[in-house]
Amino acid sequence: MKVVEQEKRDEARAQRKLEAYREKDIMSPDNVKIIAEIRDLRMEIVDTKAKLDEIDDLVKELNKALILQDMNNATKILEQKAKNLRERL
Repeated sequence: MKVVEQEKRDEARAQRKLEAYREKDIMSPDNVKIIAEIRDLRMEIVDTKAKLDEIDDLVKELNKALILQDMNNATKILEQKAKNLRERL
């Protein structure tokens, strides 16, 4: 979860930095550096969102696997209880 929180903080930081530039700053011909930085920030945001999506998918897969394992365990316990009841009868 630390990775997810770090990625969210990085994305928020990049988004704030991107929003800090006003339109007139971007349109000035003297600000090629700003344009390059904005492109880099956009790519960083896209990469961060992709990483967060991958982490989210992984969490969903793990949750599904845990649910299936819980169902298997519950089935085994119920089978054992049913066997014990049959033996008593």
